[in-house]
Parts: sequence; C-alpha cells; structure tokens
Amino acid sequence: SYDGAAVMAGHVGGLQAKVRETFPNALFVHCFAHRLNLVLTQSITHIKECKVFFATLSGMAAFFSKSTKRTQALDTIVKKRLPKVAATRWNYNGRLVLTVFEHRKDLIKLFDDILENSDNWDTEAINSSRGFLQCLKTDFNFNFLLNIFSEIFPFSDDLFNNLQSKTNDIGVCVKKINEF
Repeated sequence: SYDGAAVMAGHVGGLQAKVRETFPNALFVHCFAHRLNLVLTQSITHIKECKVFFATLSGMAAFFSKSTKRTQALDTIVKKRLPKVAATRWNYNGRLVLTVFEHRKDLIKLFDDILENSDNWDTEAINSSRGFLQCLKTDFNFNFLLNIFSEIFPFSDDLFNNLQSKTNDIGVCVKKINEF
C-alpha cells in the first residue's frame, strides 16, 4: 500500500507507476494507517479547543528541546523527555499526550521551580513556564482534553500498530477498524 503523496500514488511518474512497469496487475491501495493518520490529524484542526490543546503540547515539547539547560532540568525533575511531534504522524501526538498525562505533577514541579528560581533562567523560560504552569494547573479545557486524549490514544495507537503490521491481512484490518 502507498501513502497519498503524489510521488507514491502518481499513476504517471509515481512509485505506483514504476511498480506497475514490472508488475502490471499490481493494485494501488492507499495505506489504511496513513488514512487513519490523515483523518485524525485533520479532525483536530477543525475544533478550536483541540487545535489549541495540541499546539500547547507541541510548544511544551519544543520548549525543552530548544535548550540543553531546560533538557537537563527535565531529565533531573521529570526523568522523562517529552517526545517531539510530527505534523504528519498522529501517533507521535499520542506519545506526547501520554507522557504529559503520566508526568503532569513532575512538570508542574519543574515549571514552579523555574519560576521560583527565576534568577537562573532567561526571560523566555520564565514566561513560557508561567503559561505552561497555568495550563497544567488551572486551564479546564487543557486538562479535560489531556484526560480525554490519554484515554483515546491507547486505542488509536493499537489500531495504528495493527494497520502497520506485516502479518495482518485485509480482513483483520477491517475488523480492527470497525472495533475502533
């Protein structure tokens, strides 16, 4: 199966065309895992609260990756790094949601520590920490969505992994999609 990109799916110059040169009876099948990823990714862009939620999570991961000092503080207090997200890979968002959900209290402690010891931190770290702290402590929408998505992602990740499995046939995949 192929993803939907022109370089893969193109019937004239894409990989599909090159495969058909050698195997004329080959069928083009849009990868179900890729389709799942596209549907889930697109769905959140149309719900303002979800878009803000995932932008905040992504910003939190970027906050730590921008500075070795912040990364060291994360390693020391949280003892777990926040996964980076990719716009085209929905399941990466799941890893980030679950990490923030599981280490929420430690992240609050870290952001509190940055604010309490502001003399040791730059302005960006202080301002960002204040915003992330507010999200984690008092923002109802953020915490509600964190809880909801922490319950949903194990199911979507399981489906994604099943669709990526080389041992499943189309019948198993359809059954898993219907169960999801």
